[in-house]
Amino acid sequence: MLILPIVLAVLTRWAIAWTKGPQALKSIRPVLGLSTMTTMLTVVGMIFFMKARLLVSHWTLLIPLLVATVVYLVVMLPLITWLDRRLGVSYGDHMGIAFLSTGKNNGTAIAIAVLAFGPLVAIPAATLPLFQIVFLVGYVNLAPRVRAYFARRGAEEPVPGPPAG
Repeated sequence: MLILPIVLAVLTRWAIAWTKGPQALKSIRPVLGLSTMTTMLTVVGMIFFMKARLLVSHWTLLIPLLVATVVYLVVMLPLITWLDRRLGVSYGDHMGIAFLSTGKNNGTAIAIAVLAFGPLVAIPAATLPLFQIVFLVGYVNLAPRVRAYFARRGAEEPVPGPPAG
């Protein structure tokens, strides 16, 4: 379910570049980005809809998870943005750091929880990516503001770097 969309995306990009040239990829980049995002959200939705009955029957387990995720991301995203800017991290590197630090992988936690306590305890950990995706997509939509925030860095404070000499 995860590998097929990735393979199809790579093959599509190669086919376009081979038949129409590398410039064609640049001209349709917005469409490719939209299709990538749509496909990713569709795959995630399909994964959760396959377990819809289990999720609906244990929906009360999801409420504390939603609250904890919202609090974590509302604190973490601004904090990591401010800290990265203070440390002189570039905008591009910051976005990578922000996604890696806030969108952590729960696969190991799910496996340990299922082995130790049974399948029902994995519901909260398995549904966390659904909440994270919504907030991280929202953060991506703030990209122009975040980029402008990083661009103002030079006018307000010195960027740490190697000593002149």
